[in-house]
Amino acid sequence: MDTRRHCAIVAAPGGAMHISIFRAAAPILAAAIFLVLILVSGSAQADQRWTYEPPRNFQADEAANIRKAPDLGSEILGSVARGQTMQVTARMGDFYEVPLIMGGVGYIHRLYLTPLGLLTTPAPPQEQPETRWQAMAYSPRSGSLGSAFNQYTLENAWNAALNACGRQDCRVTVNSEGGCVSMSQGSGNTVGFGSGAEGSVAERAARQDCKDRGGRGCSNVRTVCQR
Repeated sequence: MDTRRHCAIVAAPGGAMHISIFRAAAPILAAAIFLVLILVSGSAQADQRWTYEPPRNFQADEAANIRKAPDLGSEILGSVARGQTMQVTARMGDFYEVPLIMGGVGYIHRLYLTPLGLLTTPAPPQEQPETRWQAMAYSPRSGSLGSAFNQYTLENAWNAALNACGRQDCRVTVNSEGGCVSMSQGSGNTVGFGSGAEGSVAERAARQDCKDRGGRGCSNVRTVCQR
């Protein structure tokens, strides 16, 4: 028996239909494989860390949160103001790694930052002032309090305090160039705020502000100072 002819006879009845179905399904199959490859690649990239040596200089397009880990649900450590420049030491997935003033690193989502170029040495935009800004923001509805310290500009201190407060009705209540800021709370949820060259001066001013607003038994809740 002619084997080649036998195979052709067996395959002939449904051969055209099978080939037609395969040709129609090929683009869908290819697209599915491509999507799987993208997802696998994206997952792998999210766990990878690319180090910038030397660090790169970036600018914030908008005010953005600095997070503890490269995750939008991670704890907020602080914030950067629109137009602020900073060094980026690495990238992890969709987040840039930035060194923090108090030590360690934080993470900012890449959509908020634009690279400005390579740096060979740390180059702050201006000479750093000896005195820095502190601020507090407060939400009357929720009682949420946000504070910021060691910020180089008043705008940065306000943005950092508002971000730390985290509520829509948060408002900056006190700020200080150098020195300290403090919040006091008394009866009936009465609050007061104060500032001063030293912590004790700011706390005394906050207690007095609380009393002036009708509070009784006012005591200090939080005090932050330049470090």
